[in-house]
Amino acid sequence: MTKAIQDINTFLEELDRMTPWWKKIYYWFYRKTRDIRFFIFDEVPCYFHRAKKGYSYIDTWSFDAYLCRVIAGGVGDLKNRHFGRPADLSAEEWDEILGKIIDGFLAGQKIIDMDFWVVGDDAGTNMKMENRLRVEFEEGVDLFKKYFFHLWD
Repeated sequence: MTKAIQDINTFLEELDRMTPWWKKIYYWFYRKTRDIRFFIFDEVPCYFHRAKKGYSYIDTWSFDAYLCRVIAGGVGDLKNRHFGRPADLSAEEWDEILGKIIDGFLAGQKIIDMDFWVVGDDAGTNMKMENRLRVEFEEGVDLFKKYFFHLWD
């Protein structure tokens, strides 16, 4: 027959007394090695998946966020190298376009992560910020589509 739980602290102390010593060691070890196990069994195989396919199953959990990071990073590298650009654009114009593409995909990442959301703030301010980020994202995607075949080094 079980006793009714009177107090959570009393319950936890009793549970601690009932747990064998070897389980306490096991749980301690299990918690301390969680990050190592995640790296070995999840992250390392993902490196091989990315090398083989270009993406991994972990990337598809939030594929939109993954693509925003990859596109912003890749276009940023193109912008820093200054090798290729469309023939009808000057270097300054091309840098500005690449900057807008980068800013657009970073805005998309902020929308996905809700980095703009201020807790306790009125909904109107948060919605205005989200709308501004969406406009910036749309502009970046439109430029990305327009100059897609010019994104080379």
